[in-house]
Amino acid sequence: MDLGYWQSFPERIDPVAFALGSFPIHWYAIFFLCGWAGAFLIALSFRRNRLPEITRSRLEDLFWWLLLGAALGARLGYALFYYPDLFLVHPFSLFSPYDRATGEWTGISGLSFHGGIIGVGAVLFLFSKKYHISFLALADLLALAAPAVSFFGRIGNFLNGELFGRVTEIPWGMYFSGERVLRHPSALYEAFFEGILLFVFLFFARKRVGFPGGLAALYVSGYGVLRFIAEFFREPDPQLGYFFGIFTLGQLFSLVLAAGGTILFFWFQRRKYATIRVN
Repeated sequence: MDLGYWQSFPERIDPVAFALGSFPIHWYAIFFLCGWAGAFLIALSFRRNRLPEITRSRLEDLFWWLLLGAALGARLGYALFYYPDLFLVHPFSLFSPYDRATGEWTGISGLSFHGGIIGVGAVLFLFSKKYHISFLALADLLALAAPAVSFFGRIGNFLNGELFGRVTEIPWGMYFSGERVLRHPSALYEAFFEGILLFVFLFFARKRVGFPGGLAALYVSGYGVLRFIAEFFREPDPQLGYFFGIFTLGQLFSLVLAAGGTILFFWFQRRKYATIRVN
């Protein structure tokens, strides 16, 4: 492939895939839904061995609720973490697809993974209580499926021309937003790290981790570590910049995930062996 074509590829992409009447459908929305469908199929394929008590129809219901919980959590998290002033002054605009000034349809943009994981956790907790299914077993099942959402979601970010990286001189850098400076295609890096690499790791770890909650804890800590690394190539949010002169807000949240997931992993492991000794 011609290097110049590769470097200018983002500028050749229209973020709008097609329109339904006057409503534009963006690539991100399409790829996000593809990721959600892929996650469902992965969860369905592991269901019989890992959680046979949940039926396909119940798993479908769970994924619809998870979609709602993830969307609400991700949107609220984005507002609270990155634009708290907007949340306080115009709270209802967070969920409006129309521009406040012009009234034009713009869609809803701005999601936070760290907020989304809180929403997903809340849905899992309520679902497990309602149907008397182990919360940790559900979390382990979803841990195997979640990287699909990250992979397709980051591809959608790339096609939308957002979450671009820091300025670089590497030959595979790309031009974004009409700038004539090369930047890291950080969304593609994250698709690989948080999607492909994390799934492969969890796939091979699933038979070695024999206690409830272990896979979920590995997912949380693994995502935190990989996101922390990927953020070094990603341009920080302009309204926030760097913390301590080097870290982005996403990296600070990712450190919390990495530490929290690691602590939970050893706690779940210790609880299992403590139960064995008691029995």
